[in-house]
Amino acid sequence: MKSLVAAGLVALCAATPLAAQTFRTGAPPPGAPIAVSPTPDPALLRAQARLDALETALREATGRIEQLEFKLAAETAERARLAAALEALELKAAAPPAAAVVDAPAAPAASDPATSPPAPAASAAPSASAAATDVAKAAPDPVVADPQAVRAAYANAQELLLRGDHGGAETAFRAFLEAHPDSAEAPDARFWLAETLFVQRAFGEAAQNYVELLRIAPTAARAPDAMVKLAASLRELNRSPEACQALAEFRRRYPAASSAAKQRALVEGQRAGCAAN
Repeated sequence: MKSLVAAGLVALCAATPLAAQTFRTGAPPPGAPIAVSPTPDPALLRAQARLDALETALREATGRIEQLEFKLAAETAERARLAAALEALELKAAAPPAAAVVDAPAAPAASDPATSPPAPAASAAPSASAAATDVAKAAPDPVVADPQAVRAAYANAQELLLRGDHGGAETAFRAFLEAHPDSAEAPDARFWLAETLFVQRAFGEAAQNYVELLRIAPTAARAPDAMVKLAASLRELNRSPEACQALAEFRRRYPAASSAAKQRALVEGQRAGCAAN
């Protein structure tokens, strides 16, 4: 019996240092499952970094494309203005010279009243047709805007925008639209007015002007861009559901829009969190 107890004590003493060592080192006991911390996949990390870099490059390229489109539109307007000025000069050069003034013939010498035929009696009152002619001559001509002056005013507003004077450009485009609301340049002027407001973070008023352009000129060259920028304005106003509706309308109305406009719509849809882009 004593030998059995002694053997048990010896075994216990032999096991105790191992258990104490296990407790001190924190190693799991034999047979326990070992927890392995997950290691990030280097390939996945590289792919994510590459994707972030591509998104940044895409945003920068989109901004450069918009700048180039604006400069192209400005250069086109300037060429049109110069062509109109040249045409006006050509018309002026081709106009015939003014007719020379012919002196009235001298009055005949006084004749004998006895032999001269009696002069016809003067009309007591002018005829109705003569009176109407006089009224027509007195009425002022309707004011017609000089096309060259209209184009010059539009080019001046564009020049302010190109210089980065957004406040001055806003004022110039407002004045242009007030003076020439029915001109051929009015839709583009409305778009650039909205753009100046967007840059100045006046998103509510910018959205109103984009909507006005889409109302008065839904088929204008700038209409697809206006629809996308309307969505951007609504997103900035924390109205993402309406921004997504505007992008859906863009796809419905303008299936033949430029690749740049479609790309901007795709990016804007991602920013607004739209379900389908």
